[in-house]
Amino acid sequence: MGDFTQADIDAAVASAKADDEAKMVALQTQVDALTAASKETEVGQAVAAAVAEKETEISALQSELDMTKTALLAAEESKTAIVAFWTEAIAAQELEDAAAMQRAERLTRAKAADRPDVFDDAYVEAQADHLASLSDEDFAARLAEWKVVFDAMKNGKKMKTPPANCAIQASREPDDNHTGSALSAIGTMRSAGVDARKL
Repeated sequence: MGDFTQADIDAAVASAKADDEAKMVALQTQVDALTAASKETEVGQAVAAAVAEKETEISALQSELDMTKTALLAAEESKTAIVAFWTEAIAAQELEDAAAMQRAERLTRAKAADRPDVFDDAYVEAQADHLASLSDEDFAARLAEWKVVFDAMKNGKKMKTPPANCAIQASREPDDNHTGSALSAIGTMRSAGVDARKL
């Protein structure tokens, strides 16, 4: 100890203490850096986990949305098909109803005609579909023809020719010398292959 003074010892102790303090500071810095890095890693992992969870939820919601869209599209297509079906069905029913009404109305009008006994209700009813198929003009013309022909038949009048533009007239060859009755006109029609019941 003779070679060292108290000052030397104090200086050596102070130097050692400073070195230790410097080491402690360096170690603390390293610890702080590692702690910060660890926390950043934990935060990153937590964020990544949260993001993955949200992405899973988003994917599930997107799948549900896609299924909903598909179901909605199918429902719209079904609705369109149903509307088209009922529109066509209603239109067809309206046509059928209108045709039935026209058939009934024309049958009533035809039965109201003053007819010879040979043209009874059964005869008129047998013509119902044919009469219903005629245009309004043709039906009116047919009733007018019936009146002329039936009046002639009931009264036993002789008809040189059937009425102009009459179905009977159209079935006969022009014959200015023909003087038969309406009944003979019907006979002529039959021999020509024309069904007088279609009048």
